[in-house]
Parts: sequence; structure tokens; C-alpha cells
Amino acid sequence: MTRTQCGQHPLQIITGSSHNEKLVSSHAQNKRRARERRSLALVLACVALAPFACSQLIGADKERKLAASADGDGQAPGLVAEVPEAGADTGACPQGQKACNGTCVSTTDPEFGCSSESCAPCSLPNAKLLKCNPSGQCAAATCRPGYGACQDDAKGCTFDLTSAETCGSCQVACAVAQVCRQATPDGGVGGGCAADCGALTQCGSSCVDIETTATHCGQCNKACPGNTNGDPTCTKGTCTIECRPGFEHCDGNPSGPCVALQVFYKDGDGDGVGVATSTKKACPGQGGAGWAPVAGDCDDSNPQVRPGQTEYFNRGFTKPGSTVVSFDYDCNGVEQEQPGTGHFSTCTVKYCAGEGLGPAMSGRGGAGVNDYCGSARYYRCAPSGTSTGTALPIQPQAPEIPIPGECTVNQSAVAGNPCH
Repeated sequence: MTRTQCGQHPLQIITGSSHNEKLVSSHAQNKRRARERRSLALVLACVALAPFACSQLIGADKERKLAASADGDGQAPGLVAEVPEAGADTGACPQGQKACNGTCVSTTDPEFGCSSESCAPCSLPNAKLLKCNPSGQCAAATCRPGYGACQDDAKGCTFDLTSAETCGSCQVACAVAQVCRQATPDGGVGGGCAADCGALTQCGSSCVDIETTATHCGQCNKACPGNTNGDPTCTKGTCTIECRPGFEHCDGNPSGPCVALQVFYKDGDGDGVGVATSTKKACPGQGGAGWAPVAGDCDDSNPQVRPGQTEYFNRGFTKPGSTVVSFDYDCNGVEQEQPGTGHFSTCTVKYCAGEGLGPAMSGRGGAGVNDYCGSARYYRCAPSGTSTGTALPIQPQAPEIPIPGECTVNQSAVAGNPCH
């Protein structure tokens, strides 16, 4: 244990003087003179100390006044500042992105939908590839063979390109005496307006292959049904269903429901949270070992580090390939102390009371860093005789100043301050 006179904070140096015991008996005058001395002391101390120490001095005086308000005269024991749990939302995504499965994704990624309110994948009739249009809607980028998005790409590919009105293209209409030949599956060779159907089957004004055409499957006018998130197809004259991008027949039945595939994230430490940089899609619940349904892990090599971590730890961790120590065990970007931790501020004037934790002086810095995390430095005020000791170096910039005796500040080692 280390002992020094009148504390490590510059404010204690000034307010600890025995002159306080010689104030006149009038209560009102006593309080007025005390305020005047504190104001003068703050000015003199700020001139003498480094700027950083000065800012700490003023902040400590503010805490002292708050405690005085709570205790009535500001001289009762127990000057400990309560540290509340942080409540700010640090997980907000930047503009143009939204949160899905614990990670931020683009609002223009059709795999997660084009709406800022939903993460459901885009699904449009007969669309082979999808996009988000300038209006922020899901839209067809390309269509399955035989279909076109002729009016509104946000409605999908709903036009039959084997029709004489839209023959092979949204812009082509056949003459009255002509029929529309179906394009071949490899991209349209032989398709377009013609005088007859040749080897194809004529169904109305359309010339089609009834073995592969969903609107005339096996015979004219036999249209195959689709389902939610699945489009009709015809294979060898038999109707089947082709699931749209991002959906799959998870029951193995080619005519069964089309279920939205789930995104899984590589989970190297098995804590149930993966990383957004390595993904795969699979049927719901079928990601397999080493894959998690949510992302956001800020250290995928340490199972104690994950979003939603509620435990607190008194030792920091370092990420692979880094030497930077962190206490951000819940990956929210802010190191938070366990509720109830009191920080040392200063000693009260009359009773020389006050205690609490000091900063670790670790040299760590940056956004979200809390230097009280992991600190084992604990300080406690106690009455003492006159001394000419020097202040404890809570602020290394503070000069050594002779201290008139009234208080002794004892420093002791405690278990590291737990955080997450």
C-alpha cells in the first residue's frame, strides 16, 4: 500500500488546507467563503498545472458539487461517483446500409431486399437475375427464356415472348398473317415472326416446343402452375417448379414449396456468431458445423468475445495479428464497466472522506476505449497529521506540490476492474 498526503488530485491539494477549520461560525458566511476559495483555487491551479490536469481538476470540482448537493453540506463521507451502464446504440449502420443478421449490408443488395425495413430477398416472377431499381424497389435485371419485363421491371418478367404481340422481344409485334416462332433454348436462333411453325407445334399464334414450354406443357393451352417464390417450368412435357434466385426446394420435392435460403457466416470459435467476410447459403437450419446464422463477431478466435456478451472480464484480449488490448467483449465498440464501479474524485473538505478506482494509465486510447477497464489502482482518503508529501501521479503532468496536512490518500491494489 502506498501513502501520500492529501491525495493525488490537484483539487485536494487546495481544498485540504487547515485554514478551513478557522472559518467564522456563521453558516451562511462559511458557505459563501468556501465557494470563493474554491473559485480562486481553481484559477490558481489551472495556471500552475498542465492543460490536461486542469481539465481534470474542473471535472472533479463538478463531481464534488454534485455530491455536495446529494449530502446537504458537501462534507459528509462517501464521495463516490456511480458509473452507469452505457445505453447508446453503437451498432447503427452507415447511410446506404441496413442491419441484417448482425451485420451491415447494402440497401441495394437484392439478396437482402431493396427495402430499408426488411431483409427478405427479392422475389419476382420469371426473373433470372434481380436488382434494386432507382426507386428502391426489387426489379428484374434479366428474365428466364421466353419471358420479358415489358412495362415495369418491378413487376418481374410477366410477358410471354412466344406471343405474336411480343414475339421474342417487347418491341416486336407480328403481322396478322404471321405466327411467332419460339426461340431455341440457347438464345433465340430461329425465333421471331414467320409464315408457319415448321417443326414446332402451333398453339394459337405461337409456335412452341410442347416438351419445354410451361404455357403449353405436353399439349396446347396446358399451363403449368407456379407457387410462391417459384415459377412454372416444363421438362419433357411434365410440369415442374423452378425456385427463384435465393430460394430452394428444401424438402427435395421439385414441385414442392420454394423456401428462402438462409445466409450462414463462418464461425471459427464456435460461439454462435460468425464473421461477415465468409458466407454461404443453405436451407434454414442446415448451415452445418462451423457456420452461424448471425454475424458480428469482432474476434472469431475467442468464444468469450461476441455480440450480446453479458459477462464482464477484468483482463483484456488481443485479436489475432494485433497487439492492441481491448475490453470490448460484446463487440459494440464501447468498453463498458460493470455497473456500480465508483471512480475516485477527491477528498471531502471536513471529514477527509472519499474513495474509488483510479485509471489504469495503460496508454490505450481511441474511440470507445475506457482506461478504467482492467485498472487495479484503488484510492482511499483518511484523516492525518501535517505533512509535506507530494501528490500521487494520477495525472503524470501534475507538478510535485507541497501539501498541507489534513488528508492522507492511500493507494492499494485490487482485482482488475471488469468490463465488456
